This record gives sequence, C-alpha cells and structure tokens, in this order.
Amino acid sequence: MAVVSATPTTVSGLFKKVYSVIKDLLPEGYVFQEMAKFNSAEKIGESLNIAVILTQENGITLAGSSGDIITFEDAQSGIIKQATIKPSETFLPSSLSTAVLSRSANEGEAAFKKASVSRVKSNIKSHQRFLEQLCFYGQDASGIGRVSYATATWQGVAFTAGTGTLAGVVFTNGVNVGAQKVLINPADLASGIYMGAEGMPVRERAVGGAVIATGLITAVDLKNGILTLSFVPTAASGVSSHCIELVNQNAAAGNDFLGAKGILTTSGVVFGIDNSVYGMWKGSQSDLLQTKLTFNKLVGAIIDAANKGLDRDVVAVTSFESWNSLMVDQAALRQFDSSYSPDEAVRGTEGIVFHTITGKVTVKASRFVRRSDCFIFAAEDWSRVGSSDLTMKVPGLDDGELLQKPITTNAFVFRSYSDQAVLCACPSQSLYIGGIDPLSAV
Repeated sequence: MAVVSATPTTVSGLFKKVYSVIKDLLPEGYVFQEMAKFNSAEKIGESLNIAVILTQENGITLAGSSGDIITFEDAQSGIIKQATIKPSETFLPSSLSTAVLSRSANEGEAAFKKASVSRVKSNIKSHQRFLEQLCFYGQDASGIGRVSYATATWQGVAFTAGTGTLAGVVFTNGVNVGAQKVLINPADLASGIYMGAEGMPVRERAVGGAVIATGLITAVDLKNGILTLSFVPTAASGVSSHCIELVNQNAAAGNDFLGAKGILTTSGVVFGIDNSVYGMWKGSQSDLLQTKLTFNKLVGAIIDAANKGLDRDVVAVTSFESWNSLMVDQAALRQFDSSYSPDEAVRGTEGIVFHTITGKVTVKASRFVRRSDCFIFAAEDWSRVGSSDLTMKVPGLDDGELLQKPITTNAFVFRSYSDQAVLCACPSQSLYIGGIDPLSAV
C-alpha cells in the first residue's frame, strides 16, 4: 500500500469518507426515535408549516326511506390548519488526537476507522441519548428533575418535605449544602437521563423563574437519585419550586423542541393551534394519584382515549419500574388453561403485547421515561420532522466543517448534528399518564 501524506486535508477526507453514513453506528434501545420515524422536510427560515386535520367531515344528509326529493345539506368540510413547528438544532462536539488520526491515516480506511470509531460511536450514542430525552421531555418545566420536596418513603427512608437521611447523606429540603448534593424528586427519576452524566453542564433554576447557579454534575448515585454538583445547591421551598436543567436547555426561549409530554399536557396553543377550540388537537391525560400502573389501569386509560376516537394499535412506553410491576401483574392474570389465548398477552423481546377494543397494545420500557409517567402513543400519528436527523455533518456547509483542523490544541474536533422536532398529527388519540408510584401497594 502506498503511504499517503497524513495532512489535515487527508485526515478530513478520510473522516468524511468513513463516516458519511452512520447507520451502522446507531445503537438500539431508543424507543421514541425508533417509533417516530424521521421525516425530512425542507427548513425555510425558522419554522415548518404542516397541514393537520382538526375536525371530521360534517354536513351529513339524512334522507329517510320515503324516496321523496330532498335537498342535500351544505358541505361542511373538515377543518385543516397549518401547524407551525420550529425544529431545534443540536450539536455535540468530540475530539480526536492528531497523532492517532495522522498515523492511522497512513494505513488506509480500515486502520483509520479502527483508530477513531470508538470515539465516534460514543458521540453518536450520547447525542441520541440527549435527543431521546428531549423527545419525551423537551421544554418540560421540571428540567432533568426537581429538587425533592416530597413527603414520601423513598428507598426505605421516610422523607418529609425532602428532609431525611439517605445513603449516609443528610438532606434538608432536598439538598445537602456542605456536600453539594441534590436529591432529585423520586417521581422525576429516569436512569437514562443521568447515566454517564458526570461532567454534564447543568444549572439550578427556580421553576418558572431565575437561574440560581450554574456548574457541572460531578457524581451520580443512580440508585438513590442523588446528584453531586460543582456548585452549592439551594434548598427547595415547595414540590415544584426548584429544578436542575441542562445549561443549554432554555425552555423560555424554546432552544429545545417541545417533547411528547408537553404536546399531550399543554392546554392552549400548541404549534400555533388552540386546543381549547379544536378537541382533536388536545392530548388525553390520566392521573393515577400515586398508585402503581396495572393492566386494568392501562386498559382503562386506553378506553378513555378510545372514547376520544382512538381506533388503532398503540405503543405504551413505561418506566423500567412500571414495566416490572406490569410483568408481575401479567403473570398473575395469565391463565394457562383451555381458555388461554396468546392474543391476550404475549411477552417477548419486543415488549408485552395484548389486545383491547382499539387493537394491539405493545408495552415497552424506556430508561428515559420517569418513574411517575407512562405514554400511550398512537404510533402512526407521531413523527420527527426537520431538515436533518442525526448526522455527522451540517447540511449546506463545506466538507471541511465535518472535522475541524487543530488550531490551538493537538486534537481534531468533530461534531454530530441534528435539526428536528416532534410532531403529533392527532394528540387526542394519544395519552399521557402521570401520578404513578411503582412502589405503591395498589
């Protein structure tokens, strides 16, 4: 093999050639992104306009059976309006040593990929993790979790207004100032948000108010929901008084796109359409009032959505904790006798599958869904729209922008990129369930 000159131009060219298509690098397990496929739509300016149907066709003529000459009712066509959606750009940078890339470039594509693929995979997986979190909870007022002010038993410890001792740490209203630790409200915990979050830039904010402090997550106790911060946290003064959020997540400015929870729970204008006027544009909601999710409650919620028009297969996405209780519940309900039908409940790698009056229900678990939540999606109504799904280059920029040449350090910097938002064509036929307590006895 001829030795090539390992210049920045050569390295950039190899990077572009090797990683122009990243499909084989995309990890599995991101339930929302796998369910809601990306639909490329040309982005002109700041927003996309997408037509949605808000009412059915009316103006039916009742002719009876007499055969008399009749006058038809005037046509009352279903109302179609333009939903205005603003996709959000996300960038995630990573760096690669010049020595590693330059030396491997001399050996060809295979060696170059071997030297760089682990870092590129890590970038893609991390970026997908952020996107999955936003798909569920983008622009959520609770950020990545509220500072706990809960009065409840958590991990065997009885807390009063977030005050108690857990894992040897004394918390007062959700914080330990000396140790710079925050106890996240147990209802908000979702392991996917906090896994590997050491070093994540975050800030504490008064919910609906000002930023209190900014810094990094320095340690994570996933089991107990404890974050150690690089700044001194402020104690909560109410259940929803303070939260921890991503530094770049500014809900007021809409720098992150609106997630499924916001789409299904917002009362008022969503994507430029007032759901107080058009009922099909208002999401369905249910509150389990701090009880656990069972099959009967899940089916009851689906029936409520059926009364609002749901008539198709759905995907129910739960937390890991609720998934476990559903598995136990399903095993108790399942009867292995002559009356048993596999259509009633089937467990498998794709989830728990059973049938209701609306069709097939597939229950899946996601580490990005909070312990208190469950989503029931009429999957065909959901999509991700924008100019670009997760990619290794920004559309429209020169190839050289894919990998930035080292200037002040000995590292090449590359960025993964996305420009997208979540769209639901008919929110009334999907459902958000809140108030779940997987540890409840009922």
